[in-house]
Amino acid sequence: MPPAAGGVRGTGSPAEAVDGADVVLTMLLDGAAVLDALRQAAGALSPGALFLQMSTVGTDGLAPLARFADEHRLRFVDAPVLGTKVNAEKGGLTVPAAGPQDVRERARPALSAAEIRADPGR
Repeated sequence: MPPAAGGVRGTGSPAEAVDGADVVLTMLLDGAAVLDALRQAAGALSPGALFLQMSTVGTDGLAPLARFADEHRLRFVDAPVLGTKVNAEKGGLTVPAAGPQDVRERARPALSAAEIRADPGR
């Protein structure tokens, strides 16, 4: 399905991308890239928005993102995507979503929309 058909739109900046969003999903190279994008978007983030961090950031990259989320009153779920190309082609990627249970539950529709199974065990 072409991106526009799925409600996806291109923007010129991270701030434009998150303006008015209830869910902010990041899937970038590493924690530094995610934090840089968030800093560029900071002025347009809505307090209470779900921040679904889906990059592989490691333990060193996670703490700054959690602090940023807290400082900007975002509901944070760390949910790195696990799986191989074969898993992805079959729609079988797994996401070990970590965060408060109510926030993980709120993340389920976004994960479903991305056709990713969430592991509620963390």
